[in-house]
Amino acid sequence: MRKIRQIVNDALASLDSDFEVLYSAEGRPSIAPERLLRASLIQILFSVRSERQLTEQMQYNLMFCWFENGNAKVGHGSGGIVLLRAE
Repeated sequence: MRKIRQIVNDALASLDSDFEVLYSAEGRPSIAPERLLRASLIQILFSVRSERQLTEQMQYNLMFCWFENGNAKVGHGSGGIVLLRAE
């Protein structure tokens, strides 16, 4: 899992400039695309069946919290993120 996290960190670091132009200066702050991509990757790797289950598990699963933001404290992961379905 550490190797995968390092690969993801490197890939997302190389995309920082691309993500930066997507942010709007107006309106509510958006959820960082990096966090959404990490959450989607966790959902795929661990066969989490729905975004609702993923959001729930991110509140108590230490590995998910660590993978998502490097912080393995329960309740400090992306539990507050509301994942939206891509339509």
